[in-house]
Amino acid sequence: MTQTCSGPRVREVAPGQRLPIRVLLVDHDASSAVFTSVQIRQSDDIFRVEWKMNLVNAISRLAKPGVDLILLDLGLPESSCHKTHLAITSTLQKQVPIVIFTSDESVISQEMTKLQGAPAYLIKHLTSLAELRRALREAVVSPVTWKELSTDTSL
Repeated sequence: MTQTCSGPRVREVAPGQRLPIRVLLVDHDASSAVFTSVQIRQSDDIFRVEWKMNLVNAISRLAKPGVDLILLDLGLPESSCHKTHLAITSTLQKQVPIVIFTSDESVISQEMTKLQGAPAYLIKHLTSLAELRRALREAVVSPVTWKELSTDTSL
């Protein structure tokens, strides 16, 4: 099965005029969330970041429109590892890319989230700001997910 990209997900109002990418940051660590949010927005005006500190609040927020991308830490008080990603994906009403940004270096979490469709798995202390921003942009622009790539027999 071959998957093709249907074009950018960045919304355009008029030719060349883009609306911001609305990121839902889910991280229980307030200092990490504030730092990440400031860093993402600092050098580029395209990102708008909203922060939720737990799974319950994130799922509640995702029931409403207005999220283009989820930046997810897997270590939350209510859930951990790839189960956190699964909890989010199972509640989504529409396909929203979920970039994993976590301290969890577990190979099992990495493989399971990729199989569940995460376009990127980034380790917090090993990822530069440039790498994080590139992963966010790529996740929004390309609707192809790891899950689709893993089932593509033409590769």
